[in-house]
Amino acid sequence: MIYFILSIILSFIITVLLIVVYLAISRAQLANDKKNKDAYSQAIQMINDARMASMHIIKDAHLKALRTLENSSVFNKDLKREVETSIDHLTNKHLTSLDSLSRELEESYKKAVTEQKDKDITTIESASESMKSEILREVEEFKQTLQKETFESQEMVEQKVSEEYEKVKSQIEDYKNVEIKKIDENMFSIVLIASKKIFGRTLDLDTHEQIVIDSLEEAKKEGVFSK
Repeated sequence: MIYFILSIILSFIITVLLIVVYLAISRAQLANDKKNKDAYSQAIQMINDARMASMHIIKDAHLKALRTLENSSVFNKDLKREVETSIDHLTNKHLTSLDSLSRELEESYKKAVTEQKDKDITTIESASESMKSEILREVEEFKQTLQKETFESQEMVEQKVSEEYEKVKSQIEDYKNVEIKKIDENMFSIVLIASKKIFGRTLDLDTHEQIVIDSLEEAKKEGVFSK
């Protein structure tokens, strides 16, 4: 689910960046120095807005994922803390990548406008295609890194949940064995007391165990357990 949401974010970023490049280059072809400066300022603002929107969307996606994980019955405080740390690290890394991508785009745009403003339209269009290819390449690299880290985070969570499940399962088994042992001890104590009342004496452990075994065998023959 997290990777699906982040894929939508990437599509949003690509669309915004390509629109920015197209508008900026188109305005640079027709405008004078003042208009070029205005176009550049507007492009930078659009990039900053896109970056801020992406940050909020990524944070919301991670919070929703964490709330989903908290519904697990074996999701204890230690596991929650580890997952939160992992998600915070992943979020910070993604946001850093977005900031780096935005800065590189700003620098590339500024350099392209400066170098190309005195050249003809053909040269400017060539620069536009080059910038677009560079943007797509960087976004694809970011997407692959994001996919890898998201899968690693998911595997970590699944491993922790599995470990906690096995731990709880072992604890339940230990508790069951202890309770069974208590029942056995209580049963033999009752037999000792009953034998003393019935036979007028206390039977030794081997004798009263044999009485229990014989009684069970007799009950089986009479079909007590099949009723």
